[in-house]
Amino acid sequence: MEEQYFITNKMRYTANFIEVNFKKNGIDLEKDDNSNYTKTDFISEIQQQVGNYVNRNFEQIVVLGGAGSSISGDEFGKTVFELAKTIDSALSEEG
Repeated sequence: MEEQYFITNKMRYTANFIEVNFKKNGIDLEKDDNSNYTKTDFISEIQQQVGNYVNRNFEQIVVLGGAGSSISGDEFGKTVFELAKTIDSALSEEG
């Protein structure tokens, strides 16, 4: 069964570990010497792509909090509107 392991708006890595089949954007992955990708090769590729994605500067981060996002144990936290005000205030202070 093919499963998705890493997805961005430009890339989709999938793997079928039973059939030893690894794909990027629907195309089989191959090494430079045309030999087959191994599980180790695929995991290394995913680690590199995640690192490339995470190690970027982000100018804006949007946090979407829905119902229950601020409930802690038996106590209720802030409403979504209150959370939005807190986030807006914090972002305004940072400039």
